Amino acid sequence: MIKLRKTLGTLGLSVLILFTGCAGKGTLGQLTESTVNSDTGNEDTQIGLVPITELKESFEEKANQIKARSFDNINFEGAYFSFPEADEIYALEYVKSEFTLSRDEAYDYMCLRIDEFLPGRYSDQEKREEIEFFEFTLDTENPGTLLSNENSYVEVFCGMLRGFDRGDLAKHGRYEEDIPQEYIDKVGEAYFKELHRFDPVSGYPTVFYTEDLQSKQTFHLASGDISIAEAADFTEKFISETEISMRDIPFKMTLHSVYVLDIGEGCFAFYFTVVPQYKQMNYDCAQIDGSSFGISPISNTTNEINIAGHAVMYEKDDICRYKPGMLPYYYDIVETDSRTSVIPLEKAAETASEHLSWNMRFKVQSVSAVYKEFSDMDRMECPDDETYNNRKITVRPCWKFLLRPTTGALNRYYHVYVDMLTGNVDTFVQLMCSEE
Repeated sequence: MIKLRKTLGTLGLSVLILFTGCAGKGTLGQLTESTVNSDTGNEDTQIGLVPITELKESFEEKANQIKARSFDNINFEGAYFSFPEADEIYALEYVKSEFTLSRDEAYDYMCLRIDEFLPGRYSDQEKREEIEFFEFTLDTENPGTLLSNENSYVEVFCGMLRGFDRGDLAKHGRYEEDIPQEYIDKVGEAYFKELHRFDPVSGYPTVFYTEDLQSKQTFHLASGDISIAEAADFTEKFISETEISMRDIPFKMTLHSVYVLDIGEGCFAFYFTVVPQYKQMNYDCAQIDGSSFGISPISNTTNEINIAGHAVMYEKDDICRYKPGMLPYYYDIVETDSRTSVIPLEKAAETASEHLSWNMRFKVQSVSAVYKEFSDMDRMECPDDETYNNRKITVRPCWKFLLRPTTGALNRYYHVYVDMLTGNVDTFVQLMCSEE
């Protein structure tokens, strides 16, 4: 069911982030204010870093030891552990891009993407009638283009793909939008028929979720049975072969996890979450809560919330909808540091445990290595959109611990980030309104 969300921000990284109105931003009373090894200068000898090559060789053994170890406030039993193939990690910073795009260039590129994703569906005349322009300005003009109706959706912004949808899944009989009629009367029914507003997660119930994309668990799609692993392999190949930008960008898109949706009539759909990957290591993302963009922050010391993109399969070996998600449309990426050694996994686990309150108990869902965005200003601190879009954004390599409390308020996800180079700890806590 769709839940109407209150907008707290505008584009940010040129994506409209929607937050639920069930909780406001507040302090994180459940966490201590201490950090570990703060401002130590990042010297390997000071904080006991281990070579990444050595860490990878012993990663499974160390993960099993942590699962079996007894912590006072964290239970790692059954947690999913993962580490990328990378041998080197980086600290990154975003700088405003000098990329410019004329309206003619934007239009021509949009036409190419329409022909690619919706072959034979629109004539040149129909493209001229359907394509809309929208513009946002920082230092340069970057016109965006949009085609969206109840049958088709393609969107490009700043020379980068925002998404496409062929429209077939949205017409599936089980999909149901729970929107008050008075709101539809006020806004207009056509508004809700535009496919870029379609959200499978809010219209179909989730029956299964996993970060294990090699899972052999099989589900029946509209055209037959297929395992998560088989579907993930096809989807990974699809997004690797799909151009997402006319610009030179230093990252690629990759899969993070999968939600299995019940679309009715004994059929299911795979909703794969998609994140950027920089030199073999994935970016972080928040958990989905009732909709693709329904994120409710209770406390967030990072000042950033990473929203995953998605790719949807409801027929075997066919992607009907793809949105890359939150990308740095306005920015270029600059490497400010690189290392071949990181804080050991067990030290990061101890640091996370020490950082969390001792009067709470947590069950670890997953442990992973991620690139996490941080900014120097919270959205609510920015007086206007220009200030927000010009905020300083850095990206740090972190051990991420995703936890659920087993005492107190249970409808929470705790994202605990331990900087892999300094040991500094940051947290993002989201209220799961769909689980209240």
